[in-house]
Amino acid sequence: MKEHRKWYSISFISLLKAIVYIGIPFYYILPLLIVSYSMVLGHTVYVNTNPPCLVVYNEKMVPKGAAAGAMGYVVYVQPSLYNDPISHHHEYEHVRQYWRSAGLAKFFYIYSTKHRFLFEYEAYLEGLKYSNNLEDDLYASAVGLSHPSYKLGITPELAYLLLQNGINKHRGIE
Repeated sequence: MKEHRKWYSISFISLLKAIVYIGIPFYYILPLLIVSYSMVLGHTVYVNTNPPCLVVYNEKMVPKGAAAGAMGYVVYVQPSLYNDPISHHHEYEHVRQYWRSAGLAKFFYIYSTKHRFLFEYEAYLEGLKYSNNLEDDLYASAVGLSHPSYKLGITPELAYLLLQNGINKHRGIE
């Protein structure tokens, strides 16, 4: 008779099996099912090539209070933001992070404050590169980056300075 293990004695191999059997289908296959369902409901779906992703204009899939959201290689955008490059490129950066991490970005995002900050900082900077009104968008991005839902523990003032420094480096201003 096989002995049952307690939760704290799970081996590394068991953990890897759980990731393969649960995590991979959830992060690789589930988005395709959701996109197919969105298409059946008549929502607009586009294919983006840089980075490779699907863009779905469906307000019900966007997290509450957000302009857009990414789930793996699928980007969900509010239909009212169809022509907003800042929101699109912010989410495209999250898709790039997903591909760079071989699909593990969400795990890093959830379990590491350092990675969550890095991912959001990179995404907000990427969005700011497409701003037509940098000062206003920089302030809005700083407020967004310091939002309590990210659980980063930074103030809007600090977020503003960090984003301003990052965008100045991008523009070649040291």
